[in-house]
Amino acid sequence: MRAAQYVLLAGVASATAVGGANAQAETLVLSSSDKPLMITLSIGDEQPRFAATHRGKALLKPSPLGLVTDNGGTLSAGLTLKAARTASVDQTYDLMVGKTRKVRERDNETGCA
Repeated sequence: MRAAQYVLLAGVASATAVGGANAQAETLVLSSSDKPLMITLSIGDEQPRFAATHRGKALLKPSPLGLVTDNGGTLSAGLTLKAARTASVDQTYDLMVGKTRKVRERDNETGCA
């Protein structure tokens, strides 16, 4: 479950790097492999926003997403979502230490451009 959370948050963070003009409202919903964790990313006319829920309960209400520089400039205005790619990961790997030898990783990932 933790790996899924990191992948989801990385997907949200990567969307902040997308720039452009003439932004239209776009919404992207990311979910963990077993669906209890959901992150919603909205990119519209203003600043991008994201929200997180766990089993339908709000963990994070819609919050602004972006970067502000030291001189007051912002790197979040005018963002657009040009493309999104989703993939599922289902793999097993060995742990070197610990009580469990094999670990199964099941994640959903989304890359934004």
